[in-house]
Amino acid sequence: MKILIADDHPFTLQDTKSFVELYGYKVIDTCSNGISALNLSSLIVTLGQITAFSAISNIRL
Repeated sequence: MKILIADDHPFTLQDTKSFVELYGYKVIDTCSNGISALNLSSLIVTLGQITAFSAISNIRL
């Protein structure tokens, strides 16, 4: 499992990353806000037959 973590507080972001990695998960990147996380995930996520663009276009903000 690959994980992307987003949080606007740097200490929380780092602590969460460390905690997740402690349990053996791979954190692929961290972002300081939700928009950056959506932009990054649109480049790397494919869910079966659904492309990242299709998945994100269905998210209601």
